[in-house]
Amino acid sequence: MVSQALELSRKPHVVVATPGRLADHLRSSNTFSLRSIKFLVLDEADRLLEQGCTDFTKDLEVILAAVPANRQTMLFSATLTDTLNELKKVAMNKPFFWESRS
Repeated sequence: MVSQALELSRKPHVVVATPGRLADHLRSSNTFSLRSIKFLVLDEADRLLEQGCTDFTKDLEVILAAVPANRQTMLFSATLTDTLNELKKVAMNKPFFWESRS
């Protein structure tokens, strides 16, 4: 985690992380910030939420508190669940929904 913290201190343009690891860095660092990000991407959002993991909910709260309100949030999912619909309402402003039909 120390080497990751060093990389984050260099203010990268892109950070790819699990929600838990990203929240850990936010909790443990007073120099790492997400205040200037423009995009927040959550992949497999349906699976993350449906695992019933309260740790993920806590991690997501930490992440959402650390990012600016005027960011663009993108949720990617193979299925649209009720839980994901709730997250869409809470975490997004004027959401756009696109569905692919096979």
